[in-house]
Amino acid sequence: MQKVPFPAIWGGAPLEEGERISRITAGLKHLAMSYGVPVVAVEAADTEGLKADRVGLRDMWGPSVVSYECDMALMLNPLNGLSRMGGESQEMRLSVDKNRHGPEGSEMVFTMHGAYFAFNPQGWLLDSGE
Repeated sequence: MQKVPFPAIWGGAPLEEGERISRITAGLKHLAMSYGVPVVAVEAADTEGLKADRVGLRDMWGPSVVSYECDMALMLNPLNGLSRMGGESQEMRLSVDKNRHGPEGSEMVFTMHGAYFAFNPQGWLLDSGE
Protein backbone atom coordinates (compact mmCIF):
# COMPACT_ATOMS: atom_id res chain seq x y z
CA MET A 1 0.00 0.00 0.00
CA GLN A 2 2.99 2.27 0.41
CA LYS A 3 3.27 2.53 -3.38
CA VAL A 4 -0.32 3.67 -4.05
CA PRO A 5 -0.11 7.19 -5.49
CA PHE A 6 -1.86 9.89 -3.51
CA PRO A 7 -1.46 13.16 -5.44
CA ALA A 8 -1.58 16.44 -3.53
CA ILE A 9 -4.61 17.50 -5.58
CA TRP A 10 -6.66 14.81 -3.78
CA GLY A 11 -5.70 15.87 -0.32
CA GLY A 12 -4.45 19.44 -0.60
CA ALA A 13 -0.96 19.88 0.82
CA PRO A 14 1.45 16.93 0.72
CA LEU A 15 0.76 14.52 3.56
CA GLU A 16 3.09 12.81 5.99
CA GLU A 17 3.58 9.14 5.09
CA GLY A 18 1.53 7.85 8.04
CA GLU A 19 -1.43 10.08 7.17
CA ARG A 20 -1.17 9.15 3.49
CA ILE A 21 -1.24 5.41 4.32
CA SER A 22 -4.18 5.98 6.69
CA ARG A 23 -6.19 7.73 3.96
CA ILE A 24 -5.37 5.05 1.40
CA THR A 25 -6.41 2.34 3.87
CA ALA A 26 -9.69 4.14 4.63
CA GLY A 27 -10.32 4.68 0.92
CA LEU A 28 -9.85 1.00 0.11
CA LYS A 29 -12.17 0.04 2.98
CA HIS A 30 -14.74 2.55 1.67
CA LEU A 31 -14.57 1.00 -1.82
CA ALA A 32 -15.09 -2.48 -0.41
CA MET A 33 -18.03 -1.45 1.76
CA SER A 34 -19.71 0.81 -0.81
CA TYR A 35 -19.59 -1.63 -3.69
CA GLY A 36 -19.61 -4.93 -1.82
CA VAL A 37 -16.42 -6.09 -3.47
CA PRO A 38 -13.29 -7.65 -2.01
CA VAL A 39 -10.17 -5.51 -2.06
CA VAL A 40 -6.75 -7.14 -1.81
CA ALA A 41 -3.79 -5.01 -0.79
CA VAL A 42 -0.16 -5.94 -0.23
CA GLU A 43 1.49 -4.39 2.79
CA ALA A 44 5.18 -4.19 3.70
CA ALA A 45 6.65 -5.13 7.05
CA ASP A 46 8.50 -2.51 9.08
CA THR A 47 12.21 -2.73 9.88
CA GLU A 48 11.74 -4.36 13.28
CA GLY A 49 9.34 -6.91 11.83
CA LEU A 50 11.86 -7.92 9.19
CA LYS A 51 14.37 -8.71 11.94
CA ALA A 52 11.96 -11.16 13.62
CA ASP A 53 11.82 -14.87 12.81
CA ARG A 54 8.17 -14.44 11.89
CA VAL A 55 6.43 -11.30 10.63
CA GLY A 56 2.97 -10.71 12.06
CA LEU A 57 0.19 -8.20 11.52
CA ARG A 58 1.64 -6.06 14.32
CA ASP A 59 4.79 -5.65 12.18
CA MET A 60 3.14 -3.87 9.25
CA TRP A 61 4.66 -0.61 8.10
CA GLY A 62 2.55 2.43 8.81
CA PRO A 63 -0.05 3.47 11.37
CA SER A 64 -2.12 0.98 13.39
CA VAL A 65 -5.14 1.71 11.19
CA VAL A 66 -3.60 -0.67 8.63
CA SER A 67 -4.01 -3.67 10.93
CA TYR A 68 -7.31 -2.46 12.38
CA GLU A 69 -9.22 -1.76 9.15
CA CYS A 70 -8.49 -5.00 7.32
CA ASP A 71 -11.12 -7.72 7.66
CA MET A 72 -8.63 -10.49 6.96
CA ALA A 73 -4.84 -10.73 6.96
CA LEU A 74 -2.88 -13.52 5.31
CA MET A 75 0.78 -13.66 6.26
CA LEU A 76 3.54 -15.48 4.39
CA ASN A 77 6.68 -16.44 6.33
CA PRO A 78 9.46 -19.01 5.95
CA LEU A 79 8.50 -22.07 8.02
CA ASN A 80 11.75 -22.17 9.98
CA GLY A 81 12.53 -18.48 10.38
CA LEU A 82 14.27 -16.09 8.05
CA SER A 83 16.72 -17.39 5.48
CA ARG A 84 18.34 -16.50 2.21
CA MET A 85 16.85 -18.98 -0.25
CA GLY A 86 18.83 -18.39 -3.39
CA GLY A 87 17.48 -20.76 -6.03
CA GLU A 88 16.48 -23.61 -3.71
CA SER A 89 13.06 -24.70 -2.57
CA GLN A 90 11.81 -23.64 0.83
CA GLU A 91 8.77 -24.39 2.93
CA MET A 92 6.64 -21.30 3.51
CA ARG A 93 3.96 -20.82 6.16
CA LEU A 94 0.68 -19.18 5.07
CA SER A 95 -1.26 -18.12 8.14
CA VAL A 96 -4.54 -16.35 8.80
CA ASP A 97 -3.52 -13.74 11.38
CA LYS A 98 -6.85 -11.90 11.43
CA ASN A 99 -10.29 -12.83 10.20
CA ARG A 100 -13.05 -10.51 11.38
CA HIS A 101 -15.86 -12.79 10.18
CA GLY A 102 -14.40 -16.25 10.64
CA PRO A 103 -11.71 -18.47 12.10
CA GLU A 104 -8.15 -17.30 12.48
CA GLY A 105 -4.92 -18.98 13.45
CA SER A 106 -5.15 -21.50 10.60
CA GLU A 107 -1.82 -22.29 8.99
CA MET A 108 -0.77 -24.18 5.88
CA VAL A 109 2.67 -24.93 4.50
CA PHE A 110 3.55 -24.69 0.81
CA THR A 111 6.84 -25.36 -0.93
CA MET A 112 8.16 -22.31 -2.74
CA HIS A 113 10.60 -22.78 -5.61
CA GLY A 114 12.79 -19.71 -5.25
CA ALA A 115 14.26 -19.63 -8.73
CA TYR A 116 10.75 -19.29 -10.18
CA PHE A 117 8.96 -17.69 -7.20
CA ALA A 118 6.29 -20.32 -7.67
CA PHE A 119 4.44 -22.39 -5.09
CA ASN A 120 3.54 -26.05 -5.19
CA PRO A 121 -0.28 -25.98 -4.80
CA GLN A 122 -0.17 -29.21 -2.76
CA GLY A 123 0.14 -27.69 0.71
CA TRP A 124 -0.62 -29.24 4.06
CA LEU A 125 -2.14 -28.03 7.30
CA LEU A 126 0.36 -27.18 9.99
CA ASP A 127 -0.30 -28.87 13.29
CA SER A 128 -0.89 -26.23 15.96
CA GLY A 129 1.63 -28.02 18.19
CA GLU A 130 4.33 -27.58 15.53
